[in-house]
Amino acid sequence: DIQSENTALIWGCKLEEARTHRILLRGKMVKARDETKTITHGWDYGRMDAAVGKATQPFAGQEVGKVAEWLIGQGGGTVDSLKRRQSAVNRAPDPAAEERKLRLRIIELANTLKAWEGRLAYFDRWHGLAEFQKWVIAEVERERRLVNPFGRVLEFWNFHWDAREKRWVCADREEALAFLPASTVGEMIKARLPEMEILCAENGGELVNTIHDSYWCIVPEHGITAF
Repeated sequence: DIQSENTALIWGCKLEEARTHRILLRGKMVKARDETKTITHGWDYGRMDAAVGKATQPFAGQEVGKVAEWLIGQGGGTVDSLKRRQSAVNRAPDPAAEERKLRLRIIELANTLKAWEGRLAYFDRWHGLAEFQKWVIAEVERERRLVNPFGRVLEFWNFHWDAREKRWVCADREEALAFLPASTVGEMIKARLPEMEILCAENGGELVNTIHDSYWCIVPEHGITAF
């Protein structure tokens, strides 16, 4: 059960507790496993820490002082950033307004850092996926296109110049990482459409739609023999 394994990995619960474990996100207690599936799919397609932190908000509603203590405990550049922001508050014409901004910034930083920790743990466990993502981006930046196993081509035109690395970098990272798995699954579903239509008819029903990786069929309850 990959989703349960990821839940235990990211949220620190025991593997056997993953299906029942609950966590605090967006100010509410929610099922960890349900959230894990959404988060890891986002990472699979290149979603980065700020976006994941904003979507999950693990520190929403928590006392700001304790959140700041947690951030300081993580060390690194976060401490310097907070010190600079506090200094700016003290010098501001409207300290109260700047203090409110600082509180929001503290929560935002903590949410982002928590997402960063989870992402590192995820890709450390599934290092093959990390290597695949590196290969995809390198392929796009070299060839300016991707080709899936069925021959479908997606060309890329949006690149920006990275002055530090002195090269053109793909600006559509999420689109690049999503293309191969998503388009390949779509082509596989289409390739099996005739077979599924025959199977539905043999069971007294009909195939009515497909959505990404699923078939939607209408069949009598007593008629299903195999899917």
